Amino acid sequence: MRKLSRIGAGAAGLCVVAAFAAAPVSPLAEGSHRSQPRVVSTESFTPSAATAPSAACVAARNAVTAALAKDRSEDVAEKAAPTIPASDLTSDATEKSVMKALRTQVHTACAGQPKTPPTAACLAAKQAVKDAQTAEKGEDTAEKSSSIEKSVADQAEDKKEAATLKPITDAQHTACSTTTK
Repeated sequence: MRKLSRIGAGAAGLCVVAAFAAAPVSPLAEGSHRSQPRVVSTESFTPSAATAPSAACVAARNAVTAALAKDRSEDVAEKAAPTIPASDLTSDATEKSVMKALRTQVHTACAGQPKTPPTAACLAAKQAVKDAQTAEKGEDTAEKSSSIEKSVADQAEDKKEAATLKPITDAQHTACSTTTK
């Protein structure tokens, strides 16, 4: 009988150990809900050494870019006009079909080829945006650690910073618009 009680106690102990080993670990990980600190990227934008796309692919991409620019200029002129002519409605449908055909040409001409590498102006604009955002993030972090984050003066300064950043991002969009299509 004594042996049986020892075996029963030992078996119960093994069951408890097995239950803890098989239990999920999530109750032990309660304190892991905190977000990790962000690390500042050390990347810089440099042209890749990838092969350039074929001449047919580049020509097709340039045709799409030119058609988009023409369409944008026509849209601006149409918005400035006091009335919309009836012929404009049919021309929009025609432009849409032409754009679809041009995009299909790009798709077939550029199948399996690398994207057009970014130009030097695009790379410089990307780096300027990255530098401006890095400087602003440092300042915002300092503001968050102090009590001025929600003040009226800080909100006015944030609007001024956004107004300063907008031309830089617009310049990036302009410089990179032909290489990202």
